[in-house]
Amino acid sequence: MIHKPEIPALSVPLIANFALFQFVWLVTVIGAARGAAWPGLAALAFFLTVHRALSATAKADYALCALAIALGTIVETLNSASGFIVYRYPAAASYASSSCSPSASTRASTSGCHR
Repeated sequence: MIHKPEIPALSVPLIANFALFQFVWLVTVIGAARGAAWPGLAALAFFLTVHRALSATAKADYALCALAIALGTIVETLNSASGFIVYRYPAAASYASSSCSPSASTRASTSGCHR
């Protein structure tokens, strides 16, 4: 006999998790487009707070998140360091330089601001 896996019923916590995850993604993308990381971090903090209140497995979820963050950081660092991926604006710190404004870096090249 073939075993069919159960599909979990849609619940308020599941729908809230999905909606908040999409919200965090959108806020992060909009913030990054403007050169700011803080909106995404603030949205993530809000998401984690709500998730903790709604999830019965929050502790295990946070452990999985920590592992995903560590692996993602390693993969992105290796991709960037090897040149496999080249970011237009490698760091928000480049905006702080007096001789490198976002508009100057846009005109300079596709790989960021060069002096």
